[in-house]
Amino acid sequence: MSEPLAQHLRRLRRTGRRADALALLDTACAQRPKDATLARWAWQHQAFWWEPVQGRTVRLRRRGPIDAALLRRCWGDRDFMQRFHRLAKPLPADDGALHEALLREYWAIPEESGAMHWTIERQGRGCGFISVVEWSLPQRRAELLIGLPEPEGWTATEAAHLAIQWLAQRAAVERLSACFYANNLVAQRQAEHLGFEREGVLRGHFREPDGRRTDLHLAGLLLNVDFFRRTERLRQRVLGAGLAVKP
Repeated sequence: MSEPLAQHLRRLRRTGRRADALALLDTACAQRPKDATLARWAWQHQAFWWEPVQGRTVRLRRRGPIDAALLRRCWGDRDFMQRFHRLAKPLPADDGALHEALLREYWAIPEESGAMHWTIERQGRGCGFISVVEWSLPQRRAELLIGLPEPEGWTATEAAHLAIQWLAQRAAVERLSACFYANNLVAQRQAEHLGFEREGVLRGHFREPDGRRTDLHLAGLLLNVDFFRRTERLRQRVLGAGLAVKP
C-alpha cells in the first residue's frame, strides 16, 4: 500500500469520515482481491472498532476528547498512577493539545498505533480505563491494562470480561499478557481470578526515585476454548447468560 493512500485514510478518519475511508478500501479490495494489506486495513476500518461494548452494568467506549477531565484527574492521582502506569508520559498542559492527542488516539487503528483505549462507564459516568497496548496483529497478542481509581464492586471484573470477550471475538486476539508492580497484590489476585497465570518476575526492573529497584510480575492468558470453558460460570454471573460467550 502506498504511503499517500495511508495518509489519506488517516485524514479521513480524523475528520470523522471513517465510512468514506472504508468505502475507498472496499473499492480497492475489489480491484485487488489478493492484496492482503488492503484486506487487513479494510477490516480495521469496520464500524465495530468504534462501537461501544455494552455489558449488564458497565459500558466500554473508545476513549476520546470527552474524557480529558477524567484523564487529568487520574493522571493527577499519584497513588493511582503508582498502581496503574508509573512510566506514563505526562499529559499536555494545554487543553487544546490534549484534545488533539485524544482525537488522534480515538481514530487510530491498531496497526497504526499498536494500541486501543476504552473508557469504563458505570451509570453513565466514566470511572476508569482499559488499555490494550503492545498489540501485534500478526502475532495476535497484546498487553491488557485496567485502571479504576475507585473500584466499585464487580465493575473491574465485568469490564475485564467484556474486553476479553470482544478482543477474542472481534479483534482475533489469542493471547493477553499483563504486568503488575510487586506491591500491587490486589491486581495480581484479580488477574488470577480472571484466568491469568503467573509467568515470571523481572527482578529489579524499575528504579524508583529514591534509588530502590522494584520487581515487575508477569502473567499471561490464552484466549482458547479451555479459557472460555473454565470461566463460563463466572462470566454468566457478571455479564449475564445473554452476553457471556459460550465455549
